[in-house]
Amino acid sequence: MKTFDLIVIGSGAAGLTSAFTALGFGKKVLIIEKHKSGGECTWSGCVPSKGLINEAKDVHIARKFSEVNVDTSEVLQRVRQISEGIYEHETPEVLEAAGAVFVQGAAQFISSKVLSVNGEHYRGKKIMIATGSSPMVPPIPGLESVPYLTNDNFFEQDSLPSSIIVLGAGAIGMELSQAMNRLGVSVTVIEMTPEVMFRQ
Repeated sequence: MKTFDLIVIGSGAAGLTSAFTALGFGKKVLIIEKHKSGGECTWSGCVPSKGLINEAKDVHIARKFSEVNVDTSEVLQRVRQISEGIYEHETPEVLEAAGAVFVQGAAQFISSKVLSVNGEHYRGKKIMIATGSSPMVPPIPGLESVPYLTNDNFFEQDSLPSSIIVLGAGAIGMELSQAMNRLGVSVTVIEMTPEVMFRQ
């Protein structure tokens, strides 16, 4: 069984920061990732959302001076290219070149110090769980029978819809709502609390 000073479950922003910090101190590091390295920030959070906001800002400014037709399929393609550009610095090959061991798969605890991934066991003196977050899907009757978007699949669309209902007026909901509105989407925001951005 291979032993590591640090095993990091998840290769998003927190996981990579932990891994690179440990590597900087000469520690032996294993990174385990179930999906694609880079995590939420690269693929469904900070990076693509800020890319969309910047695209929408450019359109908003341009419309002060002229009529602008927006091809949202091109917009989303450019946003995905931004994520891909960030990913080039977070690929498994880059992480291994920095000194980490990268394993693709889902981790399962066998004990407090031993993990199983794809049938292999790994021991860690310390184990960091950095698996990120997942969208909260409200228990709305019938929702499971219709297609819906979350930040996990929003940026995978071919183009933006002509209209959309956004459930939730938190940071992600308001960011996406404003950006889509500036890109010509008719947006309705629904929030169950008395005010928007209630956690800020």
